Amino acid sequence: MDGKGHYDKKLYDCNKTEKKANGALAWAKSNDPTTWATFDKADAYRKRFNRDGVAFGLTKETDIVCIDLDKSIDENGKLSEAARAFVKAANGTYIERSTSGRGLHIFCRGNAPEGYGVKGDKIDIEVFDDKRLLSMTGDVYGNASSTLKPVSPELMDLLKANLKEQAMEQYKEEQ
Repeated sequence: MDGKGHYDKKLYDCNKTEKKANGALAWAKSNDPTTWATFDKADAYRKRFNRDGVAFGLTKETDIVCIDLDKSIDENGKLSEAARAFVKAANGTYIERSTSGRGLHIFCRGNAPEGYGVKGDKIDIEVFDDKRLLSMTGDVYGNASSTLKPVSPELMDLLKANLKEQAMEQYKEEQ
């Protein structure tokens, strides 16, 4: 791990595209899918530049929501009480450890709750379903499925209980 507690992994983001004839890469824009690459292209660059993973771009069209639970796994590998509740409510969907090794990414089919912010005010949580690039580790948590399941009613209730409610205008501005 590095000084910030992140794995010593070198990620290659599929959110980078070729900008120059010499193959130099530039960062993609989270709100501009035309700057993103396909998985196959990103994976080829990952191999070429000896990186450990890729990133995934979320848009409303993907119909995928990611729940990012930071600092939810202690140094002994034990989940926090909040993380256990989210994993249980996730109903067997795909879950992986984050790049820090101390957090979880829960991926489901569906969207974040409307009218709520992306950050939690009670626990260290962020929820994304649009205009976001996420580093993927492929470090599957426990016996998580490789299939994305729909957001369960229990999971939606947990999200609403842990995210800040806000006016729709503010919500749209943050997206």
